Amino acid sequence: MAFNTIHEFYTDGIDEQGVTKRVRFFCRVELSDGTQEWHYFGVDPAVRPPKPPNETLPVFEHGLVQFPQGLDDLTGTEADEFLYQIAQMSGFRREGLTNPFD
Repeated sequence: MAFNTIHEFYTDGIDEQGVTKRVRFFCRVELSDGTQEWHYFGVDPAVRPPKPPNETLPVFEHGLVQFPQGLDDLTGTEADEFLYQIAQMSGFRREGLTNPFD
């Protein structure tokens, strides 16, 4: 399944669990055939629904994305944007979606 565009992207937090960083985010993507879907990574859509209640786009839930201790070498401010970007690439690959940065 390939997509062309990420129309909306929402960050939902980066938590530290021991030496692991856990990244949560959700986004609305448009597939190559023009259909659109919501993809939630470690976020409950019932708790964080960005879409209007009458929207009928499909919603897919996936596990959060985690990274190891080496990322602790970056400061919080410089790491956050980078972590969301690589979490997006990693999560999409894991779920069989095309890398948004290809």
